[in-house]
Amino acid sequence: MSSKRILFFLFFSFSLTSFGQHIIQDIAIEGLQKTKKQTIFKLLQTKIGSQLDSTTVTKDIVFIKRLALVSHSDFKVEFLKDNSCKIVIYIQENFTILPDINFWETIDNRFSYRLGVYDYNFLGRNITLGGFYQNNGFDSYGINFNAPFLFSNKWGIAINHQNWKSEEPLFLNNQTANYLYNNISFEILGLYQLNLSNKFSFGINVFEENYQFL
Repeated sequence: MSSKRILFFLFFSFSLTSFGQHIIQDIAIEGLQKTKKQTIFKLLQTKIGSQLDSTTVTKDIVFIKRLALVSHSDFKVEFLKDNSCKIVIYIQENFTILPDINFWETIDNRFSYRLGVYDYNFLGRNITLGGFYQNNGFDSYGINFNAPFLFSNKWGIAINHQNWKSEEPLFLNNQTANYLYNNISFEILGLYQLNLSNKFSFGINVFEENYQFL
């Protein structure tokens, strides 16, 4: 190995060692408009007072980018005196209040529609809250609440309620009979985020089905 390569290797090794010994003195989040800063701080594995780890910071940014409320995110490290540093995280928010509008025609030429609205950053806390009303000759509605990090950066909860009605055909002995199908359900789920790629949900769903001959 040439002397230049040896010098480069020693300098590179020293730089990595020096970079890893910096203590995080402050974490700043810039660019937020609706989102509460505490909502983002809760999700970070990088903490004030810990040793700077570029891998952990990068994972935090990847995680933040996957949030529905985030359009783009990046970071920079400002090195301070006494082997300390400051991490600045930039976040560009999405517009998170979205309508749900659909129109269609049923097989019996009945005009149908569905109107709803969802806020994917309710109260600036990365909570999804919304619902819909549907009319296809019968009234249906649904309400959805999803807070994946309500309790910590791994634990959350989801609550859903739906009252669904639709006309359904049944075929019996070469004859067709139409029934009004009604499904009323209540669901509560525990949400667990294992890592960047895996999450689990578990809970209970209680529903009642009714059929009325039309």
